[in-house]
Amino acid sequence: MRCPDLYLPNFHLALIWLFAVVLLGQTGCTSRAPTRPSYLIVAVDRLGVGFNVCPSESDDATGSGFGEICREGVRFTHAFTTSTLSAPAMGSILTGHYPYRSGLRHNGRGELGTLSASVETLAETALQKGYRTLFVSGGAPLLRRTGLHQGFEVFDDNIRPGPRRMHRPAREVVETFQRWLEGRLRLDDRSRNRTVSDPYLAVLHLADLQVPWSPAPDESGRTRESTVRAQLEEIDETLGRLWAYLRRNRLWDSTVIVVVGLQGEASDTRLDEIPALDLHSDMTHVTLLVKDAVSPVKPGRATDLPTGQTDYKWAPKSSSFDVNVSLADLGVTLFERISPRSLRMFEGEEVRSLADALKGPGEHLEEWRRSDRAILSESAWARWQLDSSLPIRVAIRKGPYLYIHDGAKSSSSLYNTLTDAFEVSPLPRRNARTIELKSEFSEFASSLGYQEFPGVSAQQLLEERWARAFFSIRLGIRAGEGAPHINETDQQRIEISGEQSAHARTWLTLQKWESGIEDPAPNVCSQFVFGANQAAMMSAGFEVELLRVCPFRGAKEIARWLRLPEGVERARALDQIVRFDQQRLTGVRVAEASHALGRVWETGMSRRRELEGLEVLLAQPEAGRLRSQLMRRLRSQPEP
Repeated sequence: MRCPDLYLPNFHLALIWLFAVVLLGQTGCTSRAPTRPSYLIVAVDRLGVGFNVCPSESDDATGSGFGEICREGVRFTHAFTTSTLSAPAMGSILTGHYPYRSGLRHNGRGELGTLSASVETLAETALQKGYRTLFVSGGAPLLRRTGLHQGFEVFDDNIRPGPRRMHRPAREVVETFQRWLEGRLRLDDRSRNRTVSDPYLAVLHLADLQVPWSPAPDESGRTRESTVRAQLEEIDETLGRLWAYLRRNRLWDSTVIVVVGLQGEASDTRLDEIPALDLHSDMTHVTLLVKDAVSPVKPGRATDLPTGQTDYKWAPKSSSFDVNVSLADLGVTLFERISPRSLRMFEGEEVRSLADALKGPGEHLEEWRRSDRAILSESAWARWQLDSSLPIRVAIRKGPYLYIHDGAKSSSSLYNTLTDAFEVSPLPRRNARTIELKSEFSEFASSLGYQEFPGVSAQQLLEERWARAFFSIRLGIRAGEGAPHINETDQQRIEISGEQSAHARTWLTLQKWESGIEDPAPNVCSQFVFGANQAAMMSAGFEVELLRVCPFRGAKEIARWLRLPEGVERARALDQIVRFDQQRLTGVRVAEASHALGRVWETGMSRRRELEGLEVLLAQPEAGRLRSQLMRRLRSQPEP
């Protein structure tokens, strides 16, 4: 039922309105202020606990989005992701299930890259309870094809990657959310500083830490450094502005805010690990901050609202919760808050609501410590990127112990994190207690369907490390910011392996072209395009033969451009070449970004087996003039 508007033109109608308000107040119409809290989830790629986003008391945290949440919320100091890959981790938050139950196991396509349609999502539950729902993606891989869109009225993954920008910056993600929220705030309510009655569930995905080579400008318009730290500052300031916006619109107190990392930050000290496959704490220990909201309170209880209206009263209660929890637990908590009956869906699973932890310190904390519950983190990266027959790697935490379910050849499968915080000294293999613990953990992993992970080869380790370093340099990331260095030994080894590896051969060719060591070798396609004369081009079989030797778009237009005189037709051919080259360059850049990140994005086959045909054609000496014109066009085009 809609309450009458406050504005009335004369005294008599005002008396009638007052009488109606009293009558309606007895029948349940109180105000348009929300009677249930809203939920805002800010999910950030690579926001590991190592960033230490909560400032100390001596730090100046003015305008800090992280700092404000830390001051008014609960910090879960031992929160762990359910997967090192973004899509499965987000799936756990939105379903309350571990990936082995949700069905979403990696970032790619196919069965394991899609959320099971039989699993009910948080958004679906919220929609049934009258919530408005929104998801704003910051970029790959959190796209509609993952199935994460289930239940969201608006799932905004409308991101057009380009050669210079492959994600939606944090500022644009937040602005998209604010525009959507403006639609929920009626003009008459805004004028009286009230909010509408419908609560909302909104998820904002921030991918900025994944792409330090694409920095956003600061408040003064100056471009930030191409570093992960600079991107973190941008996120911090953007969140600070978002909190201020929520306060201005009286949404802060009535909104439960969650800031969570989807995975951690890889450490290059583990040279025997591929980051996306690494299940040590560097990659699995994430930031989790929750600012709660409480139930509505009636007037007269620390509120100055008129009789009959409700409001949310939030008392800052910064605290820490230092017991192991998972992102699946976060999902269960949100389900419980939105629909308590939904907890029946999780009976018998290794998940638990964090509702008690949000109450602050108390006896329940000791009860959590005594529960000795298993926490799982997995990675299906090897099955997705290397071999579909490989098992999914899993790690299990229980109390202070971390167990990684690897094959018999591995000697680094069990750690005591209390005595070995950096997880570099595995427990002795022949110790009786170690054998007992490993047997217990192994049986538990097997009961959930996990097989022992056999590891990856030294050649695969080298290629992944070399590719991350090489493509990070190509994309402009500063040295020391998440990308390993290519030392002389690595260079020599990759050159030797280039004889057998298609990957290494392609990458070495790129490296030589850029350094000017050699020109690209002509192939059948380039010889055909640059060698054809005007008469040959006019023949009936030219296009058929061209398609056979150059099976990619743009070759015909290049051949025409080379032989046409200056004029309208030549300009049209150039426009076509520019469009095809932009499409090619976008795909190549996304693929190179995926390599720089350790191949955690869906990339197709670009850069895996061979160079792009159009790239080789444009790199030939005969195409020098055309290449110059394409570069001028690229520089003159605005950012997408």
